[in-house]
Amino acid sequence: MGDTLRRSRHAKIVATAGPASAEPEKIRALYLSGVDIFRLNFSHGTHEDHAKSYVWIRELLQDLQGPKLRI
Repeated sequence: MGDTLRRSRHAKIVATAGPASAEPEKIRALYLSGVDIFRLNFSHGTHEDHAKSYVWIRELLQDLQGPKLRI
């Protein structure tokens, strides 16, 4: 994972990750289809399920470290 796509649009596409998308391949497919933001649906599943989804999403959408200011 870790592929980043350059998106040039003003709106963001939000997807809710739940039981139907609780696999790395499905989350990746959603991202490649244009999803910018994932939210977790805590109404369904267990804490362990949500933790797994969180890890998969973070691996896919890793933030790059910003600039450091040194004095």
